[in-house]
Amino acid sequence: MFNLASKIRHCCPLYGCVPLIFEWRGRYMFFCTHLEAPYADTREEAWDKWCGMVENIWERDRK
Repeated sequence: MFNLASKIRHCCPLYGCVPLIFEWRGRYMFFCTHLEAPYADTREEAWDKWCGMVENIWERDRK
């Protein structure tokens, strides 16, 4: 999940930034300057939500 290939593939689709992790009151969220993913209960779930959001953006842009 947190391997280098996954990080490269799931960089910010707008500018290629690697997302940062934000923790607040036991909730996690990946974000960059341009996008914010939804909050999650674990780092792994937050990463999955970030990756899903990026994949949806790429699918939308392919159409």
